[in-house]
Formats: sequence, C-alpha cells, structure tokens
Amino acid sequence: MVHASLMLVATCCAESMSWQRCKEGSTMPPALVAHTLTAVGQHGILCFGGQGKKVYNTVHKLDPVTCLWAPFKTIGVRST
Repeated sequence: MVHASLMLVATCCAESMSWQRCKEGSTMPPALVAHTLTAVGQHGILCFGGQGKKVYNTVHKLDPVTCLWAPFKTIGVRST
C-alpha cells in the first residue's frame, strides 16, 4: 500500500522538458495501487479503480494543461 504522504503527481512538458507538480487544491484521487491510467487524446488522463484503504471503482480525470484533478462523472450501471 502506498502511504498518502509519498504520493507525488506531476506532468512533463515535452517542449521545455520540465516537470510541473500538480496543484494540491484539486480533487486528487487517493493514493492507489492496482489502478489504470488511460490517455484520452488531448482531453486528459483518466484514472480508474485501484486499491488504497479500500477498493475503489471511481474515475478521476487529470487535465494535463492545468495539472488539475477532478472527479469524472460516469453513466450506466456500476459493476460489482
């Protein structure tokens, strides 16, 4: 299990070859293992599921331009 104080999220700018740490004021997902990250074109990166203090089946979106996290609303029936 990853300790929350060890979690660091950053994006890399390919043009300047520099890293930018994501803002802590955004709604970042909890520290997770066994999650998936999927790039969705130029629109962002989705983080699904994983395990932290419990098992999650939620989705969060990272905007790579602003480096802000937000919960991502899904529709349909949740799997169990």
